[in-house]
Amino acid sequence: MTNDEARMTKQCPKQQTRRHLPSCETKGGRLGVSSLALLLCFLFTTSTLRAEYLSAAEFARANGLEYKDMGLGTSHACKLSKNGREVILFDGMKNVLVDGSAVTLSQPVQWNGSSLMIPSEVTAQFGPASASNEAASSEASDEPVRGAPVPLVVPEHLNATATVVVDPGHGGEDPGTHGGGLIEKDINLDVAKRVATYLQAHGVKVVMTRTRDVTVSLPDRTDLANRLNPDLYLSIHSNWMPVSTLRGAMLLYPKEGVQFRAAAGSRGSTTISGSAVGAAGPISAAVQRVAAAMAFDSFRVSSMEAAFRLQTALDPITGLYESNGVMEDRRNLHVLRETHSPAVIVEMDFLSNRVSAQKMATPGYRAQIAEAIGRATMSYLASAVAGN
Repeated sequence: MTNDEARMTKQCPKQQTRRHLPSCETKGGRLGVSSLALLLCFLFTTSTLRAEYLSAAEFARANGLEYKDMGLGTSHACKLSKNGREVILFDGMKNVLVDGSAVTLSQPVQWNGSSLMIPSEVTAQFGPASASNEAASSEASDEPVRGAPVPLVVPEHLNATATVVVDPGHGGEDPGTHGGGLIEKDINLDVAKRVATYLQAHGVKVVMTRTRDVTVSLPDRTDLANRLNPDLYLSIHSNWMPVSTLRGAMLLYPKEGVQFRAAAGSRGSTTISGSAVGAAGPISAAVQRVAAAMAFDSFRVSSMEAAFRLQTALDPITGLYESNGVMEDRRNLHVLRETHSPAVIVEMDFLSNRVSAQKMATPGYRAQIAEAIGRATMSYLASAVAGN
């Protein structure tokens, strides 16, 4: 449980991120398909398929989606959304964010002078079957549908150097929550050390925010991470809710735009320098803000990708909170808001659940959790950093 949560009344989040979109209303009736599936159907049933790209704006108008321009200056980005779900596109980027999951294309999204263009190659990567299958599944039940697990390809070692900051939540004068005779700060530290050992054995450089029972402030934790510029920041916590039946892992990723706003600060400056974006000399404040916005949107996408890999690895061991476990941070938590790199809070399980607390008390269960976090992290680094 995070420090921010400890200062707030514990409430179950009203909304969580699921890797599907609710059905969309059309003139022909109710279609139980996600925005991605709807896009695929549209591509396969129109002459646009013959073209190399499809206009994102035209797709939105044709399918009743809200189109939001997210561009800054000469940088172009947009969000397609309906019923609280979203597809985010960035000019020049191969990563397309669909329901919180990053999909990498071989060709980037492009700007044609008036609109962002989606590569039609997505049809070859996903095919129309996924649309029909998801539609059938959605019509069959009103229950939330979980997307297919992100496959974990875990290499023995990475093809590139990677750095991970492992942050055991709480410590010292801040005990965190408690349950079943356990104190959160001790559980967090034990698992975090095991995660660090696993990653180091696989060639990852690991820096821990604390290695013993000492008090470390939230700003000190994020300042350390921002000095190191890690490939991933993992904050390890144990959860608590007043409802004792809740159980399972919860993975939190940064809220949209919050990292950029935090970096910009009250003076309007950012941590993105001219050299960081490849400029030969000084760059203007406006260009700097555009670069920062692109960078932090990219961090959020990467945070989501890491969260879903953690979801896949932890599900067989801890189960998942509310059947999914992956959520946007809607409480503006410090370590996600102030860390200028991909970041995930891992709430391992609930100490407020008697059975979960009993399992957390056993070294074997904590070792399983740590290995799962380590495997998921290696899988993420292999995909996002090393190109294994």
